Amino acid sequence: MRDLKQSRAVETRKKILREAAEVTNGAFFHHFKGKDDLAFAVIDQHMEERCRTLDRIEKGLPEAKENDPLELVVRRLDAAAEPEGWLFDRESEHGLE
Repeated sequence: MRDLKQSRAVETRKKILREAAEVTNGAFFHHFKGKDDLAFAVIDQHMEERCRTLDRIEKGLPEAKENDPLELVVRRLDAAAEPEGWLFDRESEHGLE
């Protein structure tokens, strides 16, 4: 029974790679060790984009009055609370990027 489930999982992965990602099984494993590795790569890419968006928003905020670490954290939180930051989250959730 376990072999049948594992075989289905492999075939499902191959189908997703072939139809959705348009890559071969070999190409997938050339870039990723497995599904976990792919998941971490997706999360990393999302977080990098999110950081770039927050950096852009933060540059539009008024200058920090001092180089106080707490104020820098508050500025970052302010950037995350900006409407553009929230819009980015909604777009990402619905694949609208």
